[in-house]
Amino acid sequence: MTEDALLHHAAAAAAAPPISDRDHLRTTYVIEAILSFAGNLLFIGIFFYTARVFHWGPVRNFLLAASQGAVYVIASLLSEKLAKAMGNRRLLIAANLALAAVSLVGVLAHDHRVLTAAIITFVPLMALNWPVLESASAANADPHTMSRQIGMYNLIWAGTGALAVAVQGTILKIDPRGVFFLPLLIHLTIVVLILKTRGYGEPVAGPAAPRPHLDPEPALQRQGTVALWLSRIALPSTYVVIYSLSALMPLLPVMKPLDPTAQTAVGSIWMVSRWLMFWLLGATVFWHTRPRLLLVAAIVMGTSFVGVTASWGLGGMIASQVLLGAS
Repeated sequence: MTEDALLHHAAAAAAAPPISDRDHLRTTYVIEAILSFAGNLLFIGIFFYTARVFHWGPVRNFLLAASQGAVYVIASLLSEKLAKAMGNRRLLIAANLALAAVSLVGVLAHDHRVLTAAIITFVPLMALNWPVLESASAANADPHTMSRQIGMYNLIWAGTGALAVAVQGTILKIDPRGVFFLPLLIHLTIVVLILKTRGYGEPVAGPAAPRPHLDPEPALQRQGTVALWLSRIALPSTYVVIYSLSALMPLLPVMKPLDPTAQTAVGSIWMVSRWLMFWLLGATVFWHTRPRLLLVAAIVMGTSFVGVTASWGLGGMIASQVLLGAS
């Protein structure tokens, strides 16, 4: 390419318009969809892998779940600082390149200790993505639009996550290495997508117009305070329930007679129920000023967790999963 051609190419690139809000949001949703698929294969669904390939029992599965939870929390707390230091775009690229490398180790390795280390290492790298993507899905939006966009964000990650766990048994039957190979392809795809989308992860065009600040009414402020404190209790409890259930699910007596394809299909029912509840809550606002619903949900969640793990047949276990996912 001649010097004139290079200069013309550089000028054209500089003159290209920055990414629009709509394109930014669309790209965020695409990344979120496939990233959630990859993450659930090696996070919630990984215990079907460890039970089938490593022949692990509940103790080792619980230790893995606890290790994943610990490194997940640390990485989530570091995500904002890293995003400020590196920028969202570079953080997403670096995290997904590292995730691709860890996934490649999982494809090539045979030693169980190496594979376990890869599984644990995968989790904090994945956690770095979520705050960046969630903030991207709410960028430059007024409160009403932001609520709608976050609602769609929740539907996307919940839906593709449920799909990943549902098909994990089929992947295990074909080749267990597939639970690493598919994430490898996905993370490389995300890097290419970000590189090809000029300006993605940088400040988007057209900042929202400033809006007057309105203090909430005292009653709403009290409700908000109650909801915040309830969430500080409910959210950690929810994660304890989810990952305890994930570690137990493939080892439940009711699952033993099922083949891997049926096991993961049954084991994903609570995730499908969660997706349906996200859709319902996104279609109505009746819950917006009712923080006591969090308390009700917590009670139902604890009860349904016991129901899922109790030995009372496949039908009862599925019904309990539906309640658990909704709560």
